[in-house]
Amino acid sequence: MEDCSATGRFIAELLSRTSLETQKLNLMTEVSELKLKLVGMEKEQKEQEEKQKKAEPLGYLVDVSSTIIHHITQSLTPRLLYLHPVGSECDQ
Repeated sequence: MEDCSATGRFIAELLSRTSLETQKLNLMTEVSELKLKLVGMEKEQKEQEEKQKKAEPLGYLVDVSSTIIHHITQSLTPRLLYLHPVGSECDQ
């Protein structure tokens, strides 16, 4: 009878260890998948940062160009009005 009891405990222990090993392998698989996902997201973030860095100088140039055009327009408007007043015979 004792042999049956010992065999039963042995089988229960074996099943328990097998179950734990399966859980461990499943968790290791999940960790690997998450690591791959993280690497992919980091790569995507790096690509977006590089695109942003490339776009920043263009945005700066647009801002500078707009400012220059605004200043030129502001400085030329009085001169143009002096040379060609509104309501002059050239308007007709």
